[in-house]
Amino acid sequence: MDTTPDASPSEENWDDIPEEVFALNTEELQMQGRLIDNDIKVSENVCRYYALIQLSPGHEVGNLAVTT
Repeated sequence: MDTTPDASPSEENWDDIPEEVFALNTEELQMQGRLIDNDIKVSENVCRYYALIQLSPGHEVGNLAVTT
């Protein structure tokens, strides 16, 4: 198995980071990171939930209705 990266890493570019982020202290950055991690976990769980449900025409789950 080849694990060699296809391309060399590009230079760091700080231009796309909003100024508000630079103004945050370490604790605030860590909190934002935890909030993002939690959002990802919730999204993954929702995706797994819908993947487990066998949707058929006319079947309704919450606000999701399949009409095909």
